[in-house]
Amino acid sequence: MTPDRGTFLPTSFSELLQRAIVLPGLDPSWEHTLIDIAVAEDGGSAELTMSSSPPEVPGMVGGLRLTHGSPTAAIRVYDGAGVLLSEGRYPAPLREGQEIAVGDVHYRVVSTAWPGRDPATGACLGAVDWQHVVVGDPLPATSGEPAAGDPEGRSA
Repeated sequence: MTPDRGTFLPTSFSELLQRAIVLPGLDPSWEHTLIDIAVAEDGGSAELTMSSSPPEVPGMVGGLRLTHGSPTAAIRVYDGAGVLLSEGRYPAPLREGQEIAVGDVHYRVVSTAWPGRDPATGACLGAVDWQHVVVGDPLPATSGEPAAGDPEGRSA
């Protein structure tokens, strides 16, 4: 004995209309929404129509965050012989040619480096992203005003 009618009813799948669905063979990273159903008169088949959307590509804004206050740069200052003179934080990284004060002694920055960064990506490999700064010989005494890169008169 064969049934006169298939197993699909005219209302089959209707509860899934306008909902996201997952079916074998569909890329699960895409969003698939059931938008129409057509059941054959004999109930032997059902045709499902869906709309598929590719995954959303996140923008960089989602990975960035705002911080309050001034950003700081962790800086280690060395003399030409490689002796550490000072370490601390400035409001921003130092640049070559900039005059800085370490205590009461003023120096000119002759080179800068970021030794803790991956050369291929620029990403920091350690816990602190230290900028290493090499300074030249002490500069002649000044009028006692803060160095150009140190508006508050702090040492590096």
